[in-house]
Amino acid sequence: MSFFVDYIWLVPLFSLIAFLIISTGNMFVLHRNSRISAYLTLSSSFLGLVFGVLAFIYCYISENIWFERTFSWISVDALSFDFGFMVDNLSATMVVMVCFISLLVQIFSMGYMKEDPEYSKFFGYLALFNFAMCFLVLSPNLFQAYIFWEMVGLCSYLLIGFWYWKNSASKAAYKAFIVNRVGDFGFLLGMVAFGIFTFNYWINSDLSFLSFSDLNMAVFYLKDVFGGYSVVIIGLLFLLASCAKSAQFPLYVWLPDAMEAPTPVSALIHAATMVVAGVFLLARMYPLFEVSSLLMGAVVVIGIFTALLCGVFALFERDLKRVLAYSTCSQLGYMFFAIGLGAYSAGIFHMFTHSFAKALLFLAAGCVVFALGGRQDIFEMGGLRKRMPVVAYSFLAGVISLSGLFFSGFYSKECIFQAVFESGNIWLSVLFCAIGILTAFYLFRVYFLVFEGEENRSVGEVRSIPFSMIFSVCTLVVVSVLFGFLLGGHFGIKSFDELIYYSFKEGYRPSFLLVILSVCLSLSGVIGAYLLSKAGKRVYLFENLRFVVDWFYENVVSRVFCIVSKLFDFVDRYIVYGVVYICGLLVNLFSLLLRSLSSKNIGVYVVLSMGWLILLFIVLYGFKELFV
Repeated sequence: MSFFVDYIWLVPLFSLIAFLIISTGNMFVLHRNSRISAYLTLSSSFLGLVFGVLAFIYCYISENIWFERTFSWISVDALSFDFGFMVDNLSATMVVMVCFISLLVQIFSMGYMKEDPEYSKFFGYLALFNFAMCFLVLSPNLFQAYIFWEMVGLCSYLLIGFWYWKNSASKAAYKAFIVNRVGDFGFLLGMVAFGIFTFNYWINSDLSFLSFSDLNMAVFYLKDVFGGYSVVIIGLLFLLASCAKSAQFPLYVWLPDAMEAPTPVSALIHAATMVVAGVFLLARMYPLFEVSSLLMGAVVVIGIFTALLCGVFALFERDLKRVLAYSTCSQLGYMFFAIGLGAYSAGIFHMFTHSFAKALLFLAAGCVVFALGGRQDIFEMGGLRKRMPVVAYSFLAGVISLSGLFFSGFYSKECIFQAVFESGNIWLSVLFCAIGILTAFYLFRVYFLVFEGEENRSVGEVRSIPFSMIFSVCTLVVVSVLFGFLLGGHFGIKSFDELIYYSFKEGYRPSFLLVILSVCLSLSGVIGAYLLSKAGKRVYLFENLRFVVDWFYENVVSRVFCIVSKLFDFVDRYIVYGVVYICGLLVNLFSLLLRSLSSKNIGVYVVLSMGWLILLFIVLYGFKELFV
């Protein structure tokens, strides 16, 4: 079975081949039968999933698994930038999650996008994203991770703006690109700073430059030689990158607008895979964060604040997909919060359970949007359980799991809950309980408004849902229900080394009292959502609260940025360019002076040259007499 670990690089290669065939084949054969592109993409994801699952099993049953294979890509003297892949518990589980969700989303897309004129291009983009994301999680060093970090962002931009003829989709893609560039700059600057400060360590130890496998010792070198402030500054830069990619405050604003993309894109990129890249980066760079309590505190504060803020936004949102988008931001805040508390494996475990449940919710919501002809306002729905019972009960399963009542989400939430109470911080415990109630409240509010109650007469005729869409939804239901039960005992509040280097043998056993408390809190949110749906569907209070943040960015941040840009433009145009222009002008004036002395007579040139030499000799001799 070690064969599948040795050749794990074939996982992203399958998707790259599919993308290249689709991109070039559209000019020849595939334009006649666009479904060939879907089959190619599905085949690449399926093969990748098989390799990933077998590699994961090998990691699970083995001890001290850390497999790395690299080759030198760029070499300058003793400095070498390597390219390759690395397999450990974290990367193996990430590959399985990415390929599995990608496969189901691609099957779903066969029905959802079947009438789209650019069907083949859509599947080509999905294959390219799968390639980039798999290579990102398999990267053995920061240099390679940054390359595919950028490529994942490019795929996100292409897929958000896939329906480019819609003005809202174009603006959303542009907004996502700009916000993520802020985080990408943090990643680049942090990587460069870390590489410069630890350069001597990598050279003297003869190790692969910026390798994740030797990150612990490099961090200790950084702290010993340059002090704790260097660790904090570099860590904050990487935290900025994670906040942008994982939609955390203050860089979360791109994710709700990204719902303008086709629903399969929302399920794949903006709920289950791409947005967890920030959490993955925190896990990979955890040795850097671990040595600074200030960095750990910053991760906790950002996570808990984002979870609470976006939970409030989700509560007062009326667009079905935007509710789920704000829920994603909030749940990613859970993961940041857990990692900041030191519950590394609990945060990673919640990342998996959330990915399956949120992909389920988005695909079920996609079924609703498809059946209603594009309608997304939850206040214009109601009583849909009678018309689409399979979708309704599937959506309910995802809501129950994500709320932490039962199923997979229950196990991961209890791991984090245990970590919060073990921290001994009363305020964090209170806030976490409030977020738990809020999560159940807004999720069940959506379920009651969309699927229960009286049927909305304005809904009209409901379109039949293709089998491929129902198949993907039902498969995710099974995984969302059973994943936590099967693996919940193998994720615990363990050390980072045990999470990364060793298999998860001894897991977490929840406290009975905490379980009862957690379930009661979630049930109180369910009851509140039910009473609210019965009392009245519309809640106008703070309904447009999210626009305050967008207004701040558009009218304050953008204007400050424009002022700073104009200042730099003035310095560049009139100071930097002015100095260069004056130097050139002086050279021109001097050349004009010499030109005016030209007589085209060689004898005159000889006399003048001799005169200048004599003058130079006298001056130098005079300075010599002066200083002797």
